[in-house]
Amino acid sequence: MLNITFALIFFLNLFTSLFAATSYNFGQLYFWPYEEEGCNNTKDKFLAKTSSIRAVSRSIKGRYECNVVGGRWVDYFTGEELNDAREITVAPIVPLLHLKRLGVNWDLSKMINYVHDESNLIIFKKGSQSEAAYLTNIQQVKYMPKPEVNQCEFLGRWMDTKINWNIPFLSGEKEDVSQAALDCLARIRFNRQDTFGPWLVAPGHACPTRVEVLNRDSYVTTTRAGEEIAASGQCANIVSGKWFDPYTGNTFTTAKELDIDHVVPLKQTYEVGAWKWPDWKRKEYANYQENPFHLIAVDLRENRSKGSRHPGEYMPPNRAYHCEYVENWIGIKLRWGLPMVSSESQFLLSFIKSCHGLDVPKYTAIIQMLSTQ
Repeated sequence: MLNITFALIFFLNLFTSLFAATSYNFGQLYFWPYEEEGCNNTKDKFLAKTSSIRAVSRSIKGRYECNVVGGRWVDYFTGEELNDAREITVAPIVPLLHLKRLGVNWDLSKMINYVHDESNLIIFKKGSQSEAAYLTNIQQVKYMPKPEVNQCEFLGRWMDTKINWNIPFLSGEKEDVSQAALDCLARIRFNRQDTFGPWLVAPGHACPTRVEVLNRDSYVTTTRAGEEIAASGQCANIVSGKWFDPYTGNTFTTAKELDIDHVVPLKQTYEVGAWKWPDWKRKEYANYQENPFHLIAVDLRENRSKGSRHPGEYMPPNRAYHCEYVENWIGIKLRWGLPMVSSESQFLLSFIKSCHGLDVPKYTAIIQMLSTQ
């Protein structure tokens, strides 16, 4: 019996020592060593995803393509264009040494999850003023990005990262950063081009999003401008096809009469939370085609009449489409974690009761979860 007791004590001590060994030792490590993780590591995946040039270049190791070496990126702090991935640092927006200063003592598993979370990561040039600025924020938020479009985002992402990962705030920090974010939003006027960019070629697609959606939604084979085909091939602007607009209930055959509508508008998205998103996520939202009801071809005049209004302020004139419109709206908000303002959620909670095909209790719970009040 005594031997069994000693054995249990031995294994308990061994287990405890092994568990303690998994705690992360910051040492003098400023940035996580993504480069040492091998081919196509987290840094490579992030650079491939965020490059404005779709086909990044890679190094060759043996017979295989390995690390990203070339593409086109923007320094988060200065806005400088960067083309050589070997000169780029990828790091969490809240620095590792800031966590160390706060006495954060995560186990290795949580630390690895943190440094590989894409929503936390930013890009800047190695050994530059940007790197010095980043390291200044080891103490607290002292340095903001110079590009105005990144400033509100930076404050929002800093706050969200701390909250989501339960990273302690310094005394008064939460209040100061929140107020700075509000002040920033009050200064900056929404600009779609600056915030969400133009139509892009989304991953898995061959042409810019407008061309893809028009081609997808047409009931007949689309035609393109003859003089443009030679230059752009199958990505030339679509001229004609046959589209049913669910907003008006009308059918169109001329592409120039149509807009590609974001069912949950970009400006509305920005105001309720996308201002805190990294640039790559806003572009992903603007060009997202995995859900066929995220972007739809509609009468351009009706789309511009809709503007950035939510269903409590605007409903399509085609009443037969109302329940489907509301269902799509709620689904998109849920997929992207977009909050609902009070007037929006109150209207939806009332309206869904008239939609017999919906699971009202489930949708009620979703609306309440997303509601800001």
